Amino acid sequence: MAFKWSTDIQYWLKNSLPLGYQNQSSAWFLGGTGLRVRGFGHGTFDGNGQVSQLDITSGKYSWYVGQYNGIYEYIENIVARNISCIQTAYASYIKTWTGIQQGYPPNGGGGGTGVVRNLGEITNSAEYLRIDLTCISIHQFQHIQNPFNAGSNYAVYIVSGSYRRMGYFHTSDLKRDLGTPIAQLEFLISSLIASLWGLAKAGHMSRTGSTCLVTPGGEGVDDSQAILDAFGQCGQNGRIEFQNATYHIERVMNTTGLVNCTVDIKGTLLWGTDIKYWLNNSLPIGYQNQSSAWFLGGTNLLVRGFGYGTIDGNGQIWYDYTKGVSNLAGKPHSLTIWKTKNSVFEGIRFVQSQMWTMTIAHSEDVLLENIFVSSHSSNGNPARNTDGADTLASNRITFRGWEIDNGDDSIALKANSTNILMENMILRRGLGIAMGSIGQYNGIYEYIENVLARNITCIGTRYAGYIKTWTGIQQNYPPNGGGGGTGVVRNVTWKDFRLIDVYQQPVQLTQCTSFSGATGGCDTSTLQISDVTWGPMTGNITYNILARLQCSGAAPCQNVRFDGMDGIKVNGTGARIKCSNVATPIGFNCTEGL
Repeated sequence: MAFKWSTDIQYWLKNSLPLGYQNQSSAWFLGGTGLRVRGFGHGTFDGNGQVSQLDITSGKYSWYVGQYNGIYEYIENIVARNISCIQTAYASYIKTWTGIQQGYPPNGGGGGTGVVRNLGEITNSAEYLRIDLTCISIHQFQHIQNPFNAGSNYAVYIVSGSYRRMGYFHTSDLKRDLGTPIAQLEFLISSLIASLWGLAKAGHMSRTGSTCLVTPGGEGVDDSQAILDAFGQCGQNGRIEFQNATYHIERVMNTTGLVNCTVDIKGTLLWGTDIKYWLNNSLPIGYQNQSSAWFLGGTNLLVRGFGYGTIDGNGQIWYDYTKGVSNLAGKPHSLTIWKTKNSVFEGIRFVQSQMWTMTIAHSEDVLLENIFVSSHSSNGNPARNTDGADTLASNRITFRGWEIDNGDDSIALKANSTNILMENMILRRGLGIAMGSIGQYNGIYEYIENVLARNITCIGTRYAGYIKTWTGIQQNYPPNGGGGGTGVVRNVTWKDFRLIDVYQQPVQLTQCTSFSGATGGCDTSTLQISDVTWGPMTGNITYNILARLQCSGAAPCQNVRFDGMDGIKVNGTGARIKCSNVATPIGFNCTEGL
């Protein structure tokens, strides 16, 4: 008996059943539980094709993934043995899409991630192996006991992409023709894989229960795929561990959507130096044209550095490349904590950040404790934009026990940051704790509310606490231009600050931020600043201006309070307080205008 499909092509094109993958479809869906389907050797499916697609003499077995941009796919734990291949193109074939999407499935695509792993063994196949590797890592692969009688000159043929390395790879007992051993295997391999025989130097991941251990591959090897594999396997109710070693990261990583996950960083994660790659591939944050090297996020996360685990941005190459230019498009932040809830980050060191060190975006109920940040240039090119941390569209974020030594904002709260606590911190050489900038997007309402910074020591910073908003007139576009936004900065307090050689005024407020080089417009912003308090503060400054408050004439500042600021020693005979459009000063008198 034979099942023979009809020849009405138009019907099949319109009505075949979609599989939901690569736009593929089927004539028959068959499924259930406990089925046994028998053909007794003569039961037949006839597809009415001119050539049978089930003909084993013209086929091959293959592994094929990576077509869907941003989707993690995997093929694991496969054994194929005792296969005779007659006039096939290959005996076995591993094929993945490139890392760049071009077109859409079924005939286009790319950009997917994932792993082809633990294929076990391919034994007794009579042709040769081809590995076409551009986007997916391959680990724990064995190709053993194969007679080799192919028309090709190659027993093994490998093509690798720029940002992947192969993991454990082994061949043995390959024989040509009538059992003659092959004295020398021949490889065709891309120039980006330095070691041809024994490719096993790539970083790799091993899993024991719910714990994934990432082992680095050493100097010159990209460990990012092994890291992505670890998060893919242990990011849900598991633990990822980095050893006390250096991990080289040559491409962006997106490890979001984690749940109940612990990440133990006991070594150094070192970002690569391929500036062109990062500028073209860093992950967009969706604000001020900012982007990131790593998105990390989820629910109930515990990320630990134990006081020595380090993220190294290799920042000096960026300081030299930008030569002081601000907000270069594509210049990545070291880490973005993305859509994260009920989580703790503790004991991590950040050094030589490329751009902003850390961005907490679209997150809630996150504690960041005992974090160390140090970003400084070794020459005359400034470490610009190396903020210690920035918040964006986040609520109930706590910074506790930080030490920050950098070349820009120590911590900056951006648009729609609420209920932020910063306490028990030491700030060195940066600009201090900033509200803003906000109001950059014309016609967009933004807010910063309910902020407390307390028990902070400022050593050689420019300010202690400051507010910066854009003018009410748009000039050019973000990230370096803009203006015309509305909103509020409300209920913000800087208290219990100790100042050591702060080199400008500890109190700074400006609503004059505008496109680089533009002046004027200081009275145009309608963004309302109210209920802000500085003090108590003690210590000294190397300037004779205590405060500079330049509020907008279109929305004068309301309820600006100084509380216990008299003990600050200034460099001069008296503390100057310069003001413009402060409607209700409390606890101080303006000594001069602006």
